[in-house]
Amino acid sequence: MASIKPNNPKAKPENGPKQKINPRKYNKIPWLPQNLDPEDQQLFQDYQDLIKKMFQISLSGSEQELLKKNCLHKEIQKSKNKQATADDPEKIVALWSAIQALVHRAVAIEKKSQSAKKLKNPMHVRIRSGLISCIQIICKKHGKILFEFISAALPSDVRGNVHESVSAQTPLIYMMLNDSSNEIRASAASSLASLIEEFPEIETMESLDITGRVLNSKFHELVGIMDNLHEIINFMLRSQLAPEVLIAVLKTTAALISKTRYQAFSPSHLLKITESIMIHLGAFIPDIRFGVVKCLIAAFKERIEKIKHILTYDFVYHVLGSQDFIEERLELFERLIKNYPEEMDAFKDWIQEKLSSIMLSENLSLQKKAYEITDEYIRVKPNCCAIDTAIKTALILIKKQPIDTLTPCLSTLAVIPDIAVLNPQQVQDLIYFLENFDFSGNSPSLLKSIVMKLFGTLAKAQLVPEDFFDLGISIISAHRDTSNLSVAINASLALSYFCLNPISLSRIETIVDIIKDSSENRREKVVSNAIVSISNLFEMFNYHQIQQYFDELFEICVKGLSHKTAKVGWDSCKAFFAFFENESMPHYEIADRLIPNLIQAIKMQNNFKTKINSCQILRKFRSQLLGYSAELLQSLVWCLEIDGRSKHSDSKTLQYQFEFKQESILCIAHVVEINTELSEELIDFFSENCLHVYHWLRAFTIDYVHENNSKDPSELENDENIEIIRKCCRKLIMWVQDEARIGVSFGLLEKLEGLSRIDERKIRKYMGHEAESDLIIPLKNVLIDNFSSL
Repeated sequence: MASIKPNNPKAKPENGPKQKINPRKYNKIPWLPQNLDPEDQQLFQDYQDLIKKMFQISLSGSEQELLKKNCLHKEIQKSKNKQATADDPEKIVALWSAIQALVHRAVAIEKKSQSAKKLKNPMHVRIRSGLISCIQIICKKHGKILFEFISAALPSDVRGNVHESVSAQTPLIYMMLNDSSNEIRASAASSLASLIEEFPEIETMESLDITGRVLNSKFHELVGIMDNLHEIINFMLRSQLAPEVLIAVLKTTAALISKTRYQAFSPSHLLKITESIMIHLGAFIPDIRFGVVKCLIAAFKERIEKIKHILTYDFVYHVLGSQDFIEERLELFERLIKNYPEEMDAFKDWIQEKLSSIMLSENLSLQKKAYEITDEYIRVKPNCCAIDTAIKTALILIKKQPIDTLTPCLSTLAVIPDIAVLNPQQVQDLIYFLENFDFSGNSPSLLKSIVMKLFGTLAKAQLVPEDFFDLGISIISAHRDTSNLSVAINASLALSYFCLNPISLSRIETIVDIIKDSSENRREKVVSNAIVSISNLFEMFNYHQIQQYFDELFEICVKGLSHKTAKVGWDSCKAFFAFFENESMPHYEIADRLIPNLIQAIKMQNNFKTKINSCQILRKFRSQLLGYSAELLQSLVWCLEIDGRSKHSDSKTLQYQFEFKQESILCIAHVVEINTELSEELIDFFSENCLHVYHWLRAFTIDYVHENNSKDPSELENDENIEIIRKCCRKLIMWVQDEARIGVSFGLLEKLEGLSRIDERKIRKYMGHEAESDLIIPLKNVLIDNFSSL
């Protein structure tokens, strides 16, 4: 490493001889001893060199000042860092290694001093403090680059006494637990928080594949590190700590909880650490109370059954009722409402009183937050106790507050699922406000869009007279071509609500005209709402009432199946479900217009929900589907093969992929069951795919039994889907026996025979069988299976 000459600011080459430190150069620095032993001289020299290297990467002004604070080199004190556009990853990794090596040495010297009971050396304290600053800077700026190396700085195993076990392992944790300086302990805890914030979230579906195998060994290591960190933090929270250390530890605790998915990890860890946090609820120092609230916000981010007993009256009253840090406490309140709505209902009187006081306060920011909490409460519990409070306060505010401050309260009124709970006087007050609302350019766009939605909400609840209905339709029509996105979306959404009111039939021509315009809109949400409007018309009226407009409306839904936006495809499918549920509709006359488009959606759409719904709709056809059997089967096989090769990491996508696999297999079974005669195309298809079809049918059966393992086996034996599999197998056996051109491998008939006779005994056997892990059985496994039966 380079050394520093007393009279020369330039360092010698790294392989040059080390120079002794000139004490006179630093004799005015109070924390630098006059006589340094060789070990301290070398430590000090290497530390100065490290700081010089830190100035070779991009640093903000505050970061530069932080490093200069604990460094004496004249070049550094006067230098200005060059702001690089991007730092070289290799340089960052090398710098991190140098920091870690020096931290190890500094901690070793500190341990030696403590064991010898020497007086605290100010230079050692400054160096350790400076090293902590280096760690914080590197982790905040380059944590993702360093993830592979960061894990080495954290404990991999904690056994017995946490204090003793960790002390021998990692310098960073040692400084947090044992350092003689509270300032360094606090800085070490803050550095640990920065490290944790760079961790990927631990979630089962991200770290494990469908069979439970670890996809990435780094996740396995990370789980062990997180486990140990919980033990360490829990130990510290229950220790006597200086206030500045406790504040930093609480920050680290919040980061640790935020990065851990306890449903997949260990709920008992969350319980222990939350109980430790609660020890500090009544702290006198405001910053500690603030840290406790932030930790609790993280702790209640998802529903964990193990911690719900914490929600006592004392907890709700003291934690949520306090007036300091009110915005953070309201954020915690929202988390509790979202994840523990049933438990929070026990405090409904307190909730109503609290929300009412905030909603009617003059603090508009808090008022907005109170209505947002109510929105969340309504979403998770549609009949929640906060609805009455929201209605009463909103109708007070619309009479006394300026119009541009009413967005939160009106937005909440618009999401109430059953606004029919309004009494007649409340309805009149709301209608009066809406009728006199200024829809000119002077009104804020967001408020305008919410008022439109509120028009629709009242119309859907059938609380409005015909003249108000006509006013709403005219306002929607006037805004169909607006350039404002939120207004356009909510205008089209309001129209879908109007379609659920019987009065809409007498205005059907105007409504259909707006729907046609909206379906051609370039905004996909407007198109989606137009299709929802059609779905509502299919639900509300019989075929003869809308016959004149039926073909146009039906074609809009068919066109939506191939739309590039996923939600448009889902909503088109929902419209077709509404169409089939209405007995007056011509279900089978439209088969040739719908079936080819559903098959195309299965094959070409990337969205699994649209593909799933398309399969379900196709199974509503029987004889109308016969002419499309071979095409549909080929499309389903093609999709199963493609999806079988792709693995998704997102848990929701995996679930939809699995559901599509199941629906595809049911669709194959349905096609086999409805065909009474074998066409040439079907003979060709089953000659190539009979073995695969058997494996898919068997995989479906095992997975379906596992999905429904809470049911009694005797109940599953008579399940509709199990019966479809039986019928399909019987039909395949008959075709194989009757048609010589369908060649099958040895033993396949016996396997089909076994699957066709699935009963309670076999279902019990499948309940103990492993679920099928792959979406398609690899050909290698199929061949092995066949040879084993020879």
